[in-house]
Amino acid sequence: MDNILEETAGVILFIILLYFIIIYLFYWKRQKKKSVQNEKWDIMSPTNLGNPAQMENEDQISNIDEECTRTLTAEVEENRLIPIQKEKLLLMKLDEFEQSGIFLENNFSLAIMATWMGINTKYLSYLIRNHRDTTFNNYINQLRIEYIVGMLKVDAKCRQYKISVLASMSGFSSHSHFATVFRAQTGESPSSFIGKLVEEEADWQ
Repeated sequence: MDNILEETAGVILFIILLYFIIIYLFYWKRQKKKSVQNEKWDIMSPTNLGNPAQMENEDQISNIDEECTRTLTAEVEENRLIPIQKEKLLLMKLDEFEQSGIFLENNFSLAIMATWMGINTKYLSYLIRNHRDTTFNNYINQLRIEYIVGMLKVDAKCRQYKISVLASMSGFSSHSHFATVFRAQTGESPSSFIGKLVEEEADWQ
């Protein structure tokens, strides 16, 4: 009987102790939350916003950001493959190349174009990749297809030529490769494209 009473008293004592612990934790958590809110309002208060010490810290942070930006910019310039002024001149040369029609030559290559541009093949690949967002082969193919599409639109005689002739005019050594690239760039075959142009011309007459 005494053992039962002792065990019961122990359980009651444990429950009371646990109750006080829970009350204490609840009170502590509430006070901590209130303290954080007070600190937040203190920081946002008009008096602190104009505090010289805080403004000085903000100026220091701003100066650090500016210094980091300058350092990063300097590192980027240092790691450029081509100096920025030279790159601008080369881009003008690239625009000139796109209007020249030199890319229509059969067996035109990266080395030939690099010689024409007056730079090495590494620089040329860099220019095309970074400013035309493609590879050399795709770049030349795009220029060739754009050329022949323009010719087909303005010259009715071109529409009467065989596909092999159009391929040769565009600088392609294979008419099948020409047809593949043409479809990839325009979404239709050369024959289909020409047929639509002929129909449009007939509608205008």
